[in-house]
Amino acid sequence: MKSKKIIYSIILLVVLLSGIQLFLWLHNNSNPKVSPASPEATSTPPQTTQLETNGILWKTLANDSLRISFQYPENLPTTYIHAVDWPPQIQLSADTSFSCTEAGSEITRAGKTEKGIIQNNVYCITKESEGAAGSVYTQYAYVFPKNGHIYIFTFSIRLVQCDNYDEPQRTACKNERARFDMNELVNQIAQSIHFE
Repeated sequence: MKSKKIIYSIILLVVLLSGIQLFLWLHNNSNPKVSPASPEATSTPPQTTQLETNGILWKTLANDSLRISFQYPENLPTTYIHAVDWPPQIQLSADTSFSCTEAGSEITRAGKTEKGIIQNNVYCITKESEGAAGSVYTQYAYVFPKNGHIYIFTFSIRLVQCDNYDEPQRTACKNERARFDMNELVNQIAQSIHFE
């Protein structure tokens, strides 16, 4: 009985790791949705400039083909939470009206979608999480209206399992996770968008 549990655990781990690899490959190789009037997002490589704010290095990413620029921190201001796909990928939605259908669960394939208000700005936030080898990987999609356009940010992060650490790192990890507000960070990035 014990050996069956071990075998099932190994199979589950292999399936989860394969799923994460497939997810990351699909995410990195998918075509972004752009409005019909916009050129393809890959026709001009993005350009960056740097700015330091409160000890955190922020960069400006400018994509000439989409005529969009935005600022983002070069790294997450965290020790135990790591960016996997960063900076956020930005897309212009072909839709011109904002809507958000709330549904799902964070651990299902489609993820959980919720409407959120962050500093008086409305977002449709989808999260999909998978656990693997001592970490939880979460893919985020933030859809939001700004200046007559509908934007989509996508990125992924990795949360390490805090209980894998000894003290005092275990407590530091749990405290960081309790304090860190991904929604607030994304809102700061989203509000820096400039559409030319």
